[in-house]
Amino acid sequence: ITHEPDDRNRISLTGYWGRDRFDRLVNTRTGGFSTRVEEVQNWGNLIGGVDYRRTWSDRLTQNIKVGYTGYQYEVGDSEEAERSNERLISKLFYRSGVTELSARTDLIARLRPGLTLRGGVGAINRTFRTGDYEIILQDTRAGAEIDRDTTIGRPTLASLETFAYVEGIAKLGAGLSLNAGLHLAGLDGGNWRLQPRLSVRQDFGESTSVKLGFAAMRQFLHLSVSGSLGLPNDVWVP
Repeated sequence: ITHEPDDRNRISLTGYWGRDRFDRLVNTRTGGFSTRVEEVQNWGNLIGGVDYRRTWSDRLTQNIKVGYTGYQYEVGDSEEAERSNERLISKLFYRSGVTELSARTDLIARLRPGLTLRGGVGAINRTFRTGDYEIILQDTRAGAEIDRDTTIGRPTLASLETFAYVEGIAKLGAGLSLNAGLHLAGLDGGNWRLQPRLSVRQDFGESTSVKLGFAAMRQFLHLSVSGSLGLPNDVWVP
């Protein structure tokens, strides 16, 4: 949803929710036992954001963005058997996910024809569920009283990424343009890294150009893919 109250202000709201689920359920009755076996795999995302753009003048524009994302993944199976007052339960679930809350502001200044400066600051707070197992065992038969609910694995991790950047875009004439920038990012108040970027473009007429670029980048978010469960799963870690 986008609303423009006047020619200098614009606000946009964005939302998305999606959930996929696979479920396999089998009910049987054997030897007086009523048995229920279930396999479950589900995953999904919840995303929301607000984007505000303010045109301060013909040469200066500001963007402010606030966003949220949440990704969850779960896979597991369970087996339950009942007869009279006896009950057997065995369940194993694996869960992972990541949530992210971000905020940033960017300024775009058109100093003169052919010269534009951009800069901004921002922060991203992430909470990781890096994968944990929940094991449930219950046996109420005489002589075998068992009741357990155990979680294995680290429940959550958190990290805060902050950054600031500035870049210039200049058209130098004769088809030559230059883009130079410097990005500073850190994790949890430390691990600061400078990330310089430089690109040059030379146009030869309307159909041919040559580009040369260099960038040094640091990444604080990683995707670990594992097939050890027999099913593919995505685990995000800092």
